[in-house]
Amino acid sequence: MKKAEISVDSQSPVAVLSKTSSKRLLLGKTLLFSIRTAFIAAVLLVCFLAFGPALEVVPGGDKGNHFLAFLVLSLLLDLSFPESGPGLVKVAVLAAFGASIEFIQHYLPGRDMSSLDILADILGIIAYVLLWNHVGKLDCALRFRELLCKPRVARA
Repeated sequence: MKKAEISVDSQSPVAVLSKTSSKRLLLGKTLLFSIRTAFIAAVLLVCFLAFGPALEVVPGGDKGNHFLAFLVLSLLLDLSFPESGPGLVKVAVLAAFGASIEFIQHYLPGRDMSSLDILADILGIIAYVLLWNHVGKLDCALRFRELLCKPRVARA
């Protein structure tokens, strides 16, 4: 008895779906890796700027620097772990990072600890959360977040 050979035509819906799924998964993994790399680079840049000589990166002074830095860090951290929105854990981690920077600056020559800097950090985080609550619910933002999330395996 001969075994029946089953060949999948490259144009069949199953093959197209399989190719699309694998391309989407590869794109999602590549994009997620790139975003996580950007987050780590941003954290290192913030540390370099915080522990080096004082610079004015954003017009408006030091508080503008803090606000913008933590707005961007919030975005990158949120997209680095896209399974959930900007929850309490992500907010707490970034707030603790900002407070620890200020604590360390207290011991550095030429730098000082400032509660207003911590406030600017927190305001940058809050600004991201508010933006996410308005813009993050849009269809394009939801599809982007879905692309970054790992595919779920359906259970029978």
